[in-house]
Amino acid sequence: MLLSIFSLIAVAPSAFAEHGEGGMSATVTNSPGSATPGCENTDNCFIPSTVVITAGGTVTWENTDNAAHTTTSGSPSDGPDDVWDSSLMMVNGSYSVTLDDEGTYPYFCMVHPWMQGTVIVEAEAAHGDVEEMGHSDVEEMGHGDDHTAKGIEDLSDQFIASVTSGVIHHIGANSDDDTLLVHLFGADDDGELKITLNKDIITPFDDGSY
Repeated sequence: MLLSIFSLIAVAPSAFAEHGEGGMSATVTNSPGSATPGCENTDNCFIPSTVVITAGGTVTWENTDNAAHTTTSGSPSDGPDDVWDSSLMMVNGSYSVTLDDEGTYPYFCMVHPWMQGTVIVEAEAAHGDVEEMGHSDVEEMGHGDDHTAKGIEDLSDQFIASVTSGVIHHIGANSDDDTLLVHLFGADDDGELKITLNKDIITPFDDGSY
């Protein structure tokens, strides 16, 4: 039964944070038609909606939409926080900002406040060599306590996983549809995910099967 879960692996790198080249840069575009409400329902007003860079890295926004936009740090409810503000970016315009301090930076469009995104700045050491990441590394990265509340059971200690692109943030089983969820940071569409079962520590089912 457990093997059937693994056969339904669901990995969606584009839904999670994206690293730029070497973690030092990232590019964000505006979703086509984002000047009209609706994109916020799928969290894709900015593509990708969350990017991760290393400290000292640069994020570039490119306005590929057919309307003018801004990228302004802060939130619609609290207003700008003065970390950056692109002012109005016209169609085909762009804006870049370099961030030296670690942290999570929310931002939004001043003209269309339903458009929101996030920039995460991490220390260089937080990335490491993905190829060498093992079980202990995955545990140390941790995850939010709200997974159980959302019907996702933590399975990070049940197997070893590695990726050829990106950093594994959390592994869990979705109790709603028996799929395995692997949350990745910095993945691209060419990455490969490998999972090795740790049979010695996997908890067997009541009938003794795995």
